Amino acid sequence: MQLLDWHIGQHVLIAILVVLLIVVGLDFTIGLAAEISHLTPTYHFGWALQYIFLLIPSRVSEFAPLAVLVGCLTGLGTLASQNELIVMRAAGVSMLRIIRAVLQPVLFVIVLAMLAGEYVTPWMEQLAQSERSRHVGIASHNGLWYRNGDRYILLHSIKPNGALQGVSQFSFINQELAQRQYSSTGQFDDDSWVLHDSTVTHFTSNGLVSEQIEAQPWNIMIDPELLVVLNLDPESIALHHLSNYSDYLERHQLDARPYQLAYWRKLLQPLASLSLVLIGIAFIFGPLRSVSLGQRVVVGVVCGLIFHYIQDILGPASTLLGLHPLMAALLPVLSSTLLGLLLLRRAW
Repeated sequence: MQLLDWHIGQHVLIAILVVLLIVVGLDFTIGLAAEISHLTPTYHFGWALQYIFLLIPSRVSEFAPLAVLVGCLTGLGTLASQNELIVMRAAGVSMLRIIRAVLQPVLFVIVLAMLAGEYVTPWMEQLAQSERSRHVGIASHNGLWYRNGDRYILLHSIKPNGALQGVSQFSFINQELAQRQYSSTGQFDDDSWVLHDSTVTHFTSNGLVSEQIEAQPWNIMIDPELLVVLNLDPESIALHHLSNYSDYLERHQLDARPYQLAYWRKLLQPLASLSLVLIGIAFIFGPLRSVSLGQRVVVGVVCGLIFHYIQDILGPASTLLGLHPLMAALLPVLSSTLLGLLLLRRAW
């Protein structure tokens, strides 16, 4: 029986990896083509290639649910097309045993994707964004604005460890620009910030007065971990950072729903992937038993996209309908799980 489990699991695992490789490869090619249009003398092809390469773990985590669904349909469908599933059932192998053999490689891929999304993706995407921002320049959309009283602060680039690369500060008096300061770097040492290589320009009635400051303390209440969170999309942030930042927003009576929704969606992603796999298995033992490989791929992609669109619709809708983010993330998972179990019962 262990040999049978290995035979089924091997087919499914190889199919999942092939699908993941194809999907991530296509995304890599499209992303690189888009980055080429942003090339400048300081942002050459090598930097663009590095930027897209650093985003690969993020794409693997993003496409993992679709890959396990399509991989399950193609891998298990290949066994069905070769009549191996019929032989297994005729030999007395239960459907539950086949499902368990399929879920083993699926769980392996899901756990790896979740670990990558928690420990690898945030760091590499932060590095990608900071490097791109540093080479593209101030006009990059990755810059982060922050207000502190009458000072408006632009953080050009944020390193994965929270260090700053390029800090511009604009001070106003009576709504008139009084001072501009640009600092090359900012470091958080001993619970306080220090700015290095600063150029301060004073706007006076007699003209401009500039001075150079090698290092100076920076009296501002910014947590380096908070900066890392703010510089990433909620879907790319680690679970513990999402939880901490959601609590921070709630304490300050700010809208935390986008980050709460991202937290619950990431936490429930393994269950969402398993629910999609149940639907795929039910299709193989039901209407897709004798169709072509192309048809199985199309069905898998369509089911994955429908699930993804439902998640995207319920996110904003939860705010309008007053749903808790947990319910907005849980409803698609429960619906697909129920559908998968019903289809499996009909095919049993």
